Amino acid sequence: MSPSIVPAFADETKYQYKPLGFVEPRRERIRPVRPFQFPDNQVFLLGNISDDLVVSQFLPLTIEQEDDGSYIVSDDIFLVYGDGNTKSDAMKDYQVSLVKYFQIIEKSAETNKFDKALFDQLQSYIQRRGSDVVQTNRS
Repeated sequence: MSPSIVPAFADETKYQYKPLGFVEPRRERIRPVRPFQFPDNQVFLLGNISDDLVVSQFLPLTIEQEDDGSYIVSDDIFLVYGDGNTKSDAMKDYQVSLVKYFQIIEKSAETNKFDKALFDQLQSYIQRRGSDVVQTNRS
């Protein structure tokens, strides 16, 4: 007896084989789909943040509006923040703060082993332009 071939369907119906060779759809309990929704105040940073630094991995940011109408942009990974009268100003201030943070940690990583570990984590998100080209040439 040769094996049976069951075509794949777009709706991914699952089949089980009976001993006699009949193919029936598997009865499964249908679970309701829970959609994932990002909060209205969350955005992701990706791309150029200065002339020589690039955010290479999505960095989640939170935008909050204060009682006085000003905005604060912050991240929960490196605990950097920026503020401004508009969302755009707060984003620009955040980028400036992130660049300064990168420069400070990069400088102190040369002598401090704890800052070296922090700098390694920081480099998983932010890289100097052309650094990925250097890494691929080494491999």
